[in-house]
Amino acid sequence: MAPPADTPTPDPAFAAAAPRPEVAAPPRTGPDAVAILRAIGRALLRQPRALAWWLPIAWAACIWRLSSESQVLGVGLSLPEWLQSILHDLAHPTAFGLLALFLVPLMPRVGAGATRWVAWSLPRAGAIFIAVAAWGLVDEWHQSHTPGRVPSLLDTLSDVVGAGGVLVVVGYLSRPDARRGGLVLRLCVVALACVAAATLSSGFTWITDRGLWPFG
Repeated sequence: MAPPADTPTPDPAFAAAAPRPEVAAPPRTGPDAVAILRAIGRALLRQPRALAWWLPIAWAACIWRLSSESQVLGVGLSLPEWLQSILHDLAHPTAFGLLALFLVPLMPRVGAGATRWVAWSLPRAGAIFIAVAAWGLVDEWHQSHTPGRVPSLLDTLSDVVGAGGVLVVVGYLSRPDARRGGLVLRLCVVALACVAAATLSSGFTWITDRGLWPFG
């Protein structure tokens, strides 16, 4: 049946040249870094708060045990001595960052199930920071009595940089508006700060052949 006279017949050439409607890009798939780290945090929060002391105490004891060893991380590897020293000093922000992380579940909790988190606040984070810094000083004092170990306040600086970095990241994850970009930025800054602190400690020891330890 022919179309009505008042209905224009489409021009095939015009139809081919006409712009096609834009198709929205499919949503990006893949692991969400914010969700992954929050899931790790909630896994730590499964332990009752009253029993959350055992993990930081056990880890602090492990740090004490490692400080009792004359053999340090990196020694014996086929690496330049300066690189071995940096690897050893990078263990400080790693170990004490974990200590700070293990202390976080001692904070009061809010929410339940998939929304459970700690009641984050600067005073509580500050208390964890001070506790880790104090154990860092005790660790260096312990090393000052261990043959073959070199105590240094710059190692304590590495300790608190690692702990502070972990607390910054946990604090950011506590925000409802936390996004992947902001998390990646903070993780990169924390990693660079840890490398800088470890390099400073190693460089001082390399140049002076002693640690920055004014307590004898």
